[in-house]
Amino acid sequence: MATKDLQLYVPIFDGTNFDAWKDGLDAFTMAMKCHCPVSEDPPVLNATGTNQAEVDKFNELDQQVKGIIQLCIGASYKSHMKDTAKLSIKELKDIFGTPGHIGALVELHLLFQHRIKPNANPVHEVNNLIECSNCLAAAGYVLAPQLITMAILMALLPDWEQLVSTICSTVEDANFTITKITVQIQREYQRRQAGKGKSTIPLDHPQQQRSQRTTVFEDQHPSLLNRLTNVKPAHQSSFIPCSNPPKQNSGGQCNQYPRCIFQGCCRNHYPGKYCSVGHQKVYYNQ
Repeated sequence: MATKDLQLYVPIFDGTNFDAWKDGLDAFTMAMKCHCPVSEDPPVLNATGTNQAEVDKFNELDQQVKGIIQLCIGASYKSHMKDTAKLSIKELKDIFGTPGHIGALVELHLLFQHRIKPNANPVHEVNNLIECSNCLAAAGYVLAPQLITMAILMALLPDWEQLVSTICSTVEDANFTITKITVQIQREYQRRQAGKGKSTIPLDHPQQQRSQRTTVFEDQHPSLLNRLTNVKPAHQSSFIPCSNPPKQNSGGQCNQYPRCIFQGCCRNHYPGKYCSVGHQKVYYNQ
């Protein structure tokens, strides 16, 4: 890992993302083997100067971390830089990392109004909710674990209603914890992934879903007759009308042709006309 990879691992600090920025900064400085100035105070040079090398090494690492911090914060926040990296991070945390009453209200709103996205992994979303509760605890608003568990169940989608009802009605108070509920959510998510993540019938409108199911024939490029009658039509040869019908007889009477020879057909066909009952052209014996 090199310094050029900084922006890949550490987000730019914008005043609202201190926790994510601090986590990325910690991981990056650990990988670069310069994390000690982030969490430790600089050593003091003793009277004899025997630890001069240690002090110089720490100051060199501290300058390196301060340079990393300046590269991954917005220009308007560089005025909060202090003499050491640790003091600079503390300054940013005191101003932007510790939520006040407004910040606590925002986190509380996110915790109880959050809804998991349809295609998202619910366990990842649960971790975000737990992070919101941790931010509230850091601001002095400590929530009971059972309340956080209820917020997690509230964030699930409507088609998870059966699992939520089962948990609330069968799980005892001793097992109604964040960890055990998260395990059940993970198992249900894996089961749905095994079935390609689709529920057969949503719990909110089961009857409507059943009425929208298609028949076997409707899935096979239905014809107009299929869509109207929901019955697969029989294969019939297409009727091509005769382009040159026979002329009228000399008696001047029109449509005076013999009755069709097929039983069930009551029409008078001229020779060579297609009969829809007999499914073939009609010819009469002279």
